[in-house]
Amino acid sequence: MEIECEFKSMKWYFNQASNEDRYTCFIEGKQFPAEENTAIEFKGTHSQGYTNNNISGLIATNCQLYKIPKTLSVKFTGITRIMFNHCGLKEISNQELRFFPNLYYLNLSHNQLKVLPKYLFQNMANLYYIIISNNKLELIQPDIVDHFSQNIVTFDVSFNSSISTIYTFDGNNRATKKNELKNALKDIYVISMESNKEKLEQELKQKDEEIFQLNLEVAKTVELAKTYEIAAKEDKKDELKALTNTLEKIKPFIHDIETYLEDEDLKDFTVILLNKRIKIHKMILAARSSVFAEMIKNNPDAEELRLTDIPVSTFKKVLNFVYTDIIPNGIEQLTEIYVVAEKLKIKSLENAIVSECLEILSNENVFDLLAFAIKYKIDKLKVKSMQKIQEIFPDKSFKVDLTEQCEELKKFAEAKRTMDEMMKKFTMVD
Repeated sequence: MEIECEFKSMKWYFNQASNEDRYTCFIEGKQFPAEENTAIEFKGTHSQGYTNNNISGLIATNCQLYKIPKTLSVKFTGITRIMFNHCGLKEISNQELRFFPNLYYLNLSHNQLKVLPKYLFQNMANLYYIIISNNKLELIQPDIVDHFSQNIVTFDVSFNSSISTIYTFDGNNRATKKNELKNALKDIYVISMESNKEKLEQELKQKDEEIFQLNLEVAKTVELAKTYEIAAKEDKKDELKALTNTLEKIKPFIHDIETYLEDEDLKDFTVILLNKRIKIHKMILAARSSVFAEMIKNNPDAEELRLTDIPVSTFKKVLNFVYTDIIPNGIEQLTEIYVVAEKLKIKSLENAIVSECLEILSNENVFDLLAFAIKYKIDKLKVKSMQKIQEIFPDKSFKVDLTEQCEELKKFAEAKRTMDEMMKKFTMVD
């Protein structure tokens, strides 16, 4: 999709002392695509000597805009100032803003925003000016203040439905002003929650269902990837094309699920570990863990689960996989989280760990992995480990019962390595 724009140097006014020239991309009266992953080409003529890399300002006015497109951060990597006015913008999240890590000035006035989630400005350390006036704000989560930049100058939410105020900060009053603002937002938040309780509960229920459906799609990717590898090896072109199309469609779902890992807003369930309580999304864990799914099925009103025999650090690694499909590196970590995967019946994680162990199997770690395979009855890994050991001792045959005695085999291997090193050191090379 092509969107015409104008590239020019223009002045940005933040306050009386600010009067800056910035090379800016100016877009007026255009309709942006509803699909956030749609590729956009910005058509315009640059000033002599300038390219997209010189763009630091971005202005869109009287446009039709559903969300801030990620494409903008890809095309213009140096954006520090954004102004989207009269664009009909209805929602905004950290998922879009995080693609502009150097953002200094954000003006979203005259839009249709109703809610500002608490993690909206997380990791936006350079964001000094926030203007969201003349919207339809009904709910601003009080903890949003905790994620303001240390050097914030202005937070303007004037002329909104439930709040109309401008907070200015400086070095002397920044902490005090933040506390004042947070307390004011708490009062508004309580009133808003009470008056909109039924509506908000319905929205949360709907969002849970969306997350559940997304996660079902994500759960398919492991099997799809395996099928893809087989098709690639056998050069099945038609099957490869179909699988590629399916995987491309699922990619956005995977990304959406990943963003929920750090987003606390909709987490509706608590896992209680030995010394920590961790909030999660009930539907996401249920889609991954058959044990958890069965528990929720039998007790749909449950709000917490005690797992006091699992270390916090281990559970966080498992949770990271649940949301991102990423497993840690290293045998110790893999074997550590396998125990939890087996306990909670997270089959996709068990399979991913076994596949990774087979991938990294070597002369150096074979005995550790054999012990792991024997302990958890992982036959495939056990067979591959024994084949690798047979390569270390090519002229020897082991008794069947010896395969259960990893420590003895390890002594053989260490002795062989020592002998090899001594032979290399004291004998002539042909």
